[in-house]
Amino acid sequence: MKTKKLIAAALAACCALCLAACAPGGDQKAATDQGGSAQEAPMAPSQQLDDPVLETGYSQLADGSVNFGVIVSNPNDGAVFPAFTVDVRALDKNGATVAEESYDLQVLLAGEAFGFGATLPVGGNAEVADVQATCVYDAPSLSNNANPLQVSAPQQDGTDGVMWRGGFFNETEDTLAHVAVGAVAYDSHEQIIGGGWEALSQVGAGTTGYDVRVPVQATHVEAYAHLSDRALGQ
Repeated sequence: MKTKKLIAAALAACCALCLAACAPGGDQKAATDQGGSAQEAPMAPSQQLDDPVLETGYSQLADGSVNFGVIVSNPNDGAVFPAFTVDVRALDKNGATVAEESYDLQVLLAGEAFGFGATLPVGGNAEVADVQATCVYDAPSLSNNANPLQVSAPQQDGTDGVMWRGGFFNETEDTLAHVAVGAVAYDSHEQIIGGGWEALSQVGAGTTGYDVRVPVQATHVEAYAHLSDRALGQ
């Protein structure tokens, strides 16, 4: 069932909020910025960095599928995490996996937080009891490369309550190959209940609009934008 999707190129029967641990991968690679030209210095053995932090929540929809939202944050302003992947699993009451997917973010920039969501089909009409997320990445590199995209708060659009629209500002003078706009939905108790994302290509300088579908009735939605150098599905 598990396939690899690229989120950057890639709730209210019940909801949950959890923290999931992130583990480094085995290979060490130097990360680069969006332009691909800057090399980051490898982290010295004596330098200690904080691990990325994950927050998740979900809702199981009327058709049995599960819509989740996840936020991954890099608490380090002076380091990037390359080859960054988020794995999401939905579990039944016995702890068995009933749905799973992997999302390749490629890199988590210095101080960056990125939130997104998706809907996963659930086999066998199973009732989802939990959604867990973990992350895997290569050895971090010292870098001040930060996300140059500034996102405005989305506004609900239409009467169905599932479309959210807003804009983001590209602070650079470059045309960016690919940008993922993610959205995380909250209920009235400030619990994550789901999310969505939209992939955009050839994003120029200045302001670009976005539309993200979030298939849950949310009190409010927070939006994020993330850089990539590959298209959705590659």
